[in-house]
Amino acid sequence: MLDPILDGATIGSNVFIEPGTIVTPGTTVPDGEVWSGSPAKFARKVTKEDIYLIQSQSADMISLALLHAGENEKDYKTIAKDEEEYEDKMLRSDDYFQPQEDDPTDVLGQGAPGRIFDNALSEPEEGLKKK
Repeated sequence: MLDPILDGATIGSNVFIEPGTIVTPGTTVPDGEVWSGSPAKFARKVTKEDIYLIQSQSADMISLALLHAGENEKDYKTIAKDEEEYEDKMLRSDDYFQPQEDDPTDVLGQGAPGRIFDNALSEPEEGLKKK
């Protein structure tokens, strides 16, 4: 992926670089301007609405980055468990038994003996799909 701001370019504050814009080496973008194009050229001055948009998008990007980092640090077992819980939540009716946290009758994470459950023990082909 091409970095849109190349080496030696200087970007001021409250600047909006539009998507797809390439700021060439040695270009100086002054404070409070909107630049667009390839190569980048001055388009207009930044408005108060633009500044508000930049600030609100920055807050959104920070929260998305934190969420992304949290998802990326999961190991495959956690991901498989999350997917299993999501699928169970989508398919299970509220009228039926709901899963309990830390079931004391659980055996090796496979469920309670004597209950009918859908997992690798009762359906080995499903367990192979998860590997």
